[in-house]
Amino acid sequence: RDAQLGAGNIRSAAISGLYLAFALEQAGDPDAARGTLAESLAELVPLGDHVTAAAVLGAQADLESRDGWLARADSLYRSGLTMLGDRDVPEVAWRLHAGLADVLAARGRSAAAEAELGLAVATIERGAAGTAIHRRGAFLLDKWKVYARLASMQAGRGDAAGAFETSERLRAGRTLATLSGGRTEYPAGDPSELRSREQDLRRRMAALTAELSATAEAPPALREAVVARSAPDLEAALYRTQDEYARVIGLIRETDARYADLVAPDLAPLDEVGSRLSPEEVLVEYLVTDSSTLAVVITAESSDALTLNIGREQLADLIFFARGAIEQQRTGSGADLWVAPLRRLHAELIAPLEAGGWLEGKSTLLIAPHAELHYLPFQALIASQGEIEFLIERLAIGYAPSASVWLRLSDRPRVGSSDGVLALAPRDDDLPGSGYEVRAISGTLGGDVLALVGRDATEDAFRREAGRSRVLHLATYGSLNRANPLFSWLDLAPG
Repeated sequence: RDAQLGAGNIRSAAISGLYLAFALEQAGDPDAARGTLAESLAELVPLGDHVTAAAVLGAQADLESRDGWLARADSLYRSGLTMLGDRDVPEVAWRLHAGLADVLAARGRSAAAEAELGLAVATIERGAAGTAIHRRGAFLLDKWKVYARLASMQAGRGDAAGAFETSERLRAGRTLATLSGGRTEYPAGDPSELRSREQDLRRRMAALTAELSATAEAPPALREAVVARSAPDLEAALYRTQDEYARVIGLIRETDARYADLVAPDLAPLDEVGSRLSPEEVLVEYLVTDSSTLAVVITAESSDALTLNIGREQLADLIFFARGAIEQQRTGSGADLWVAPLRRLHAELIAPLEAGGWLEGKSTLLIAPHAELHYLPFQALIASQGEIEFLIERLAIGYAPSASVWLRLSDRPRVGSSDGVLALAPRDDDLPGSGYEVRAISGTLGGDVLALVGRDATEDAFRREAGRSRVLHLATYGSLNRANPLFSWLDLAPG
């Protein structure tokens, strides 16, 4: 920082001050952290760098909030938002709104806190719209807690529909980021070429956002050499592009609903989901927060949002202990240590639904998991009392990324006319139970099953036959890559 100041790189020194202040606070010296932030702010104001100054004010407010000085924090967050003005800098603005929401909630002003969280979510989504679509997952990665807190507050005041919509908004953004990594093909001969225009505008928003970021980050002496346009010009161009993008999306919704569902999906309202469930089905959409877990429960008859008394850290500990114990049991190196955590998870996640009567008369449980719940095999959960009985013995279990995705999948036209089953067991030598499993299915269903075992269960065979089958059964193993889920895999025989 001193070297940057000596070289005249005032803005860079101020940003270094942000990191230094955080380090000082972590080291147990909040007063030194306050002093560093005050120096950084004093250096920035003469430069007219309102964006970085707003970020420093937010850091000051965070520090005061964590130390319990709520009135100071409230004032600093508001000063940061005033400093930012109408500048469209989502990465700074959402943190200010979310921080102010925390302070307002701590001061008992729940309605105002919920309003600020709503502004934070809207700001996040505006930022995501200007981010390259293959980077949206990374952009949203550290922001899901804002959605979770908003949904919890909505559920707390009995607004199940609002909590459900917030949960779906979070899931839609993540699903879109995963599914829409590149240029999607559009029908030849489309006179308006709307899909191509949508994708080009999306790329232009991403490029303008990157150029705007470069403008803000470049040292003043180098700004003209780094960027060709000033920040106001870039902001104006970004606004125009966003307006044009919204207009194109509107046209796509009128002419190409299937593509519109991919790039800008409409979220299913709560009552529509309920109307599409059969009387024997119940859909539960979980949303995990640091302190509790929200469960939006939907049946054909009614819906509600339940707050479960288990937070993210407890869930993660139980889930990964259970998975480790199952692995030890599989290798013969552990006792039945998996039973206790699976009973506890049943008590926390399923028993409240049973107590409320939500599973009475139901035969199918559809689950939209969240956070560490993606790593939990709900089928293996065990009731708290009596003999070991797995949940799968009482209910058929299905999964979906979200309720809206579940509806879209159910609306897809059937491919082919077969109701048959494709069952593969590519590693029957390593997993002897898998060969028995596939043969048992074939013996039960007879001619409706194509069973491929061992070297016949190749990827080529899967690709060739899967589209002609209603049910796909893969009795195999794979790898779940927690760090980069898109590098996970299922194992098939070499082709």
